[in-house]
Amino acid sequence: MTRINGEQTEPLNISKESLAEPIQRINETFRPRGLEFALSEQSGRVITKVIDRETGDVIRQIPAEEVLLVAERLEELQGQIISLKA
Repeated sequence: MTRINGEQTEPLNISKESLAEPIQRINETFRPRGLEFALSEQSGRVITKVIDRETGDVIRQIPAEEVLLVAERLEELQGQIISLKA
């Protein structure tokens, strides 16, 4: 659960497929300004990249690639821990 203005709310269950088109439209608008958005295949998290418009190099990615790998590994470990408890 998440808290918004002190109230608990249920997490939204949004499919990856339903985000594909909005992300594409956002990219069309922001790519000329050096911003690009993508959806992680593994986790479903939105990834934001700041791109050098001249070279096309990624200046910064949020969350960082390392953070995504750690989160993925933690999810794997969590599944193993739950399996051991059962």
